[in-house]
Amino acid sequence: MTTGAKLADLLKRPQITYEDLAPVDKDRPQYSTAVFEAVEIELKYEGYIKRQRADIEEARRLERKRLPQDVDYSAIQGLRLEAGEKLNKVKPENIGQAGRISGVSPADISVIKLTAQQADQFQTYMELLLEWNEKINLTAITQPEEVVEKHFLDSLTLLSWGKLKQGAKVIDVGTGAGFPGIPLKIARPDIDLTLLDGTMKRLNFLGEVCTALKLSAWRIHKRAEEAGLDKTMRERYDVATARAVANLPVLAEYCMPLIKMKGYFIAMKGPGAEQELEAAGNALEILGSGEPEVLSLTLPGGEERSLVICQKLRFTPKGYPRHGGTILKHPL
Repeated sequence: MTTGAKLADLLKRPQITYEDLAPVDKDRPQYSTAVFEAVEIELKYEGYIKRQRADIEEARRLERKRLPQDVDYSAIQGLRLEAGEKLNKVKPENIGQAGRISGVSPADISVIKLTAQQADQFQTYMELLLEWNEKINLTAITQPEEVVEKHFLDSLTLLSWGKLKQGAKVIDVGTGAGFPGIPLKIARPDIDLTLLDGTMKRLNFLGEVCTALKLSAWRIHKRAEEAGLDKTMRERYDVATARAVANLPVLAEYCMPLIKMKGYFIAMKGPGAEQELEAAGNALEILGSGEPEVLSLTLPGGEERSLVICQKLRFTPKGYPRHGGTILKHPL
């Protein structure tokens, strides 16, 4: 242990038992073993129970979201052929029912949640992305179908988390061409979005995107480690997220200093998230994270994605983030 931590937080870790904490919990009450086991089980499964309750509430919300009966699902861009055919056959009355149809994935549900206006915004975004990509390097993905899946739908996997509160302050660290920030803002226009990047050309592109799409977003030209030391930005955000920026120990040092107490750092990763998480344990502990969760997802084309979700339970110590070169050469 290099920083202070609550015993309850330590006990949430799967490899630690109540008995393991006896040397540092000398004033513990003398209850029966059954009581100790009950406390341990309750703490270890607390996060799971909270997620289940959140899932139930989300399911209720989706049952209330009606779907038009005259829509042609096969004409919706980004929806898989199989999903379109099944949705056209069943004609679900609401999104909750659509999500229970065999062969319709969470990524498919993300597509049909979009309104016509949002679909137009995505179309304009794609056109601008491909146009500007001929002038500056924004993306290696240029086929429209791939842009929809590997950029737009990939970014929208953040919504699968289900805990993004109304009006949340969200910072997209190393936003690049605007992923995941811009798709998230299209789908959730209520959020207060900040796009952070160290390259002004990209931010100029994002300025044009926001103007064309009539989106409001703060654009900040700074390196991530500079932002974390800026008093106007440090510990000011409900959510800090990043996609394809750095490995998890480095990314945690970029993002954790920006998050408010009880806020969330969400790293968007591929199928190797568990291995990265194992390497990032020390960094997350030092920087103030509670026990991380991993949410596994699959894009319509079958590619695996993971959201590594870390809630901030302790203030990030002064001295972090360190200088950019130090972070990369000597990750925590």
